[in-house]
Amino acid sequence: MRLMTKLLSTFGFFAGVALLALAFLNPPSVGPSQAREDSASACRTVEVPLDEGYGITKVESREVCGALVR
Repeated sequence: MRLMTKLLSTFGFFAGVALLALAFLNPPSVGPSQAREDSASACRTVEVPLDEGYGITKVESREVCGALVR
């Protein structure tokens, strides 16, 4: 019984050390959120006139991204 307790305690200690090492040594990766932030920085807001057909023109703001940004 004493050997089993010592063995489990040792195993638990090394498992804990391994988990801490993984948590601190794992390099951060660039995920989809970073890619979305990069593409969002290439966007701008443009005012677009909407003709209602009755002589009333309404202006709406739209976000334009990508190759359409000038």
